[in-house]
Amino acid sequence: MSILLHDLAAANPDLRFSPYCWRTKLALKHKGLDYETVPHRFTDRAAIAKSGQSKVPVMVDDGHMVHDSWAIALYLDETYPDRPLLMPDAAARVQARFINSWCDWSVIPNTRQLAVPNVFKLIAEEDKAYFRASREKALGPLEQVGSDRAAAMKTFVQSLKPAEVTLADQAFLHGVKPGYGDFAFFGTLLWPYMVCVEDPIDRESAVGHWFERMMALHGGWVAKAPTARSP
Repeated sequence: MSILLHDLAAANPDLRFSPYCWRTKLALKHKGLDYETVPHRFTDRAAIAKSGQSKVPVMVDDGHMVHDSWAIALYLDETYPDRPLLMPDAAARVQARFINSWCDWSVIPNTRQLAVPNVFKLIAEEDKAYFRASREKALGPLEQVGSDRAAAMKTFVQSLKPAEVTLADQAFLHGVKPGYGDFAFFGTLLWPYMVCVEDPIDRESAVGHWFERMMALHGGWVAKAPTARSP
């Protein structure tokens, strides 16, 4: 068995910041599957061209190529049912799908003002023209994105309210144990966590306490990953 994951990287190839790639890495860890990552940059499209699209994560499992973090999660449970399941039943799948969609359509858009300008500072020079052009279509001039950090932080924190209320009453979004919905949300928060010069996660909040529990999984492997704040 050989699993290869194309994983978005900054100019520093060890700094990985894609929320979607993090979801897949968390899923692979949960399944206990060995994998290797290939540092991928925005302009490395030829490397994943066979997937039929231009975005990561792209996972290659013994020659079989799968893209999109949600599709990869479904594939992993279907292909490796003997390993710990990401979504053990239909109810868990529905719950995870809702959390995944909430992250995509609410949390990530409300995190862009915080994360995008920091991503631009960290990516490789060959990626910057593409990144600027693509992000400015949606957000306007990069120099103005996130210029009011207090407002960006307020928007970010407000977007977390559903999770804050839920996690005040239970350890994980899926209850007593983490499930794929937790990985989707954690991967989403790892985007600003990895790229911001100031850690944006309030450790005194319910989300912050949950974030610490997620960071402790698998021997704290995520906590060992380089961030924009690393020496």
